[in-house]
Amino acid sequence: MACLLSKISFIRKIHRFFFRLYLEKKRKLNIVKTLWFNISFLPWRQAKHFPFFIHGSLTVAREGGALLLDIPDSELKPGLIRLGYDYDRFSTNYAGTLLQLSGTIRWKGPFRSSVNVVIGASKPESFLEFGRYVSLGAQGSIRAYRSIVIEDYVAITHDCCIYDTDFHPFRNIRTGNINPYAIPVKIGQGSFISSGSYIAKGTVLPHIR
Repeated sequence: MACLLSKISFIRKIHRFFFRLYLEKKRKLNIVKTLWFNISFLPWRQAKHFPFFIHGSLTVAREGGALLLDIPDSELKPGLIRLGYDYDRFSTNYAGTLLQLSGTIRWKGPFRSSVNVVIGASKPESFLEFGRYVSLGAQGSIRAYRSIVIEDYVAITHDCCIYDTDFHPFRNIRTGNINPYAIPVKIGQGSFISSGSYIAKGTVLPHIR
């Protein structure tokens, strides 16, 4: 009897696995990219849980950067972090995801980004951190040249840009001083960033309880 129950339990697990795989395929899950990304960028103890799901296309521009998961192994599960997942339906352009990895990008919990987005730590010294339950809407762009920290429970809607840089230094022609081209950005817990917003260098949004 125990053997029969064990077999039934195993068959149910297999059935659930393939049924979920079928559903994810309908959501444009890119199985090949998902396997490649997890195995290539994570240590095996994390990769075996397949925490990253890649939907649609993904381009990784890597120049020696690091991708970190600051999540206990006991909390890791398939699809905890989804890239290119069209959850908001605000774009007809399915250009996929561009991930720039020259610096360090760290995830601390569940995350999802929609289609046609750019996520980047664009310099070797740059740092980008996502807290728990952060979402990035369609056609959004986040690029860190120094430091961008996004705390827990932050919703970034479609067509938003978050940059900690002007991309070019500017010189004051009267004083001769050159303004710093990059100043850290911090997005406090519970922030809601409305569509079309532009978050510039030096921005600090308060922590909302």
